Amino acid sequence: MSLFDAAFGRWSEVGGLSFEYESLDDGAIHRQSPGKLLIRGDIRLAAKSVDGSRGVLASSQFPDGGDITIDSDGPGYLLDPAGNYLRFRNVLMHEIGHTLGLEHVTSSDAQLLMEPELSLDFDGPQLDDVRGLHYLYGDRFERIGNNTLEEATSLGKLSSEAELMVGSDAGMHQALTPETTDFVSISGQWDQDYYHFTIDQTGLLDVALAPKGGRFRQAAAGDVELLTDVTASSNLSLALFDSSGTAIAYVDNSLHGEIEYLSQFQLTSTGDYYLRVRGTRDTVQFYSLNIAYQRVRFVPEPEAAKLFMASLFCTCLLQIHFSSKQQSRANSS
Repeated sequence: MSLFDAAFGRWSEVGGLSFEYESLDDGAIHRQSPGKLLIRGDIRLAAKSVDGSRGVLASSQFPDGGDITIDSDGPGYLLDPAGNYLRFRNVLMHEIGHTLGLEHVTSSDAQLLMEPELSLDFDGPQLDDVRGLHYLYGDRFERIGNNTLEEATSLGKLSSEAELMVGSDAGMHQALTPETTDFVSISGQWDQDYYHFTIDQTGLLDVALAPKGGRFRQAAAGDVELLTDVTASSNLSLALFDSSGTAIAYVDNSLHGEIEYLSQFQLTSTGDYYLRVRGTRDTVQFYSLNIAYQRVRFVPEPEAAKLFMASLFCTCLLQIHFSSKQQSRANSS
């Protein structure tokens, strides 16, 4: 994989967009010509002398003129091979962020890719960078869409032997490693995430919906930093639907930043079920879903009634038999 593929691919791994290489180009003026299908790409790259070594390393623009210019002065600095060319990759991923619509930010207690100064203390987008991407493009499931029952993300068949977790890589700190890809979020009041699962035996369902993101100081470049509580950006709710799309459970009991629990809910029919996650504010709220399932056989009501009557009949026989013995003893005496 080339350094360019890796840089674009990393943004695609953590959000709801993908890139496709366009081999055609008509030579239109760089940074003044929006992409056009089968004529030129949306994001084109070029290198030229800008201001000498270690000044402006690269520059780009927001959509729809999101071409990237890399400073060709001092290639020995930008193309240092250390960390698999980390210096070049972080510069390129930073500029790709701009072409996608992300602005510069600053933080005094977190390190972020979209800060104006290059840092080699991390590799690629950090959690707040992913948050900005999700606001514009949604999480990775939005590439196909999961805003309706029909588009629900499949979780497969639930097993009673293991727990299932979605959104495991968003934590309470901003630092991310390049291997992390499991980020899900509600990206606004209009967004809702549906998940589909099946069961082949009745049982008890436990679901924990936990907001994620942590707290840190942040501002748009040039503004005053404020403490941002990403964990409490939006108040999440959880709903459960049966195979017909009928809501059979709804949980919205906790405050912003607190976990919602659906505990020991009886799934009395086999087949398809759906979970829905929603938020209340026009902002990004990371979350995780922990799902546990325990197989339990529920006795149908008619059968339960028969068992009850049978047990009652046996009790009556026992009482009659016991009474007969007492009467026999009384007669003997």
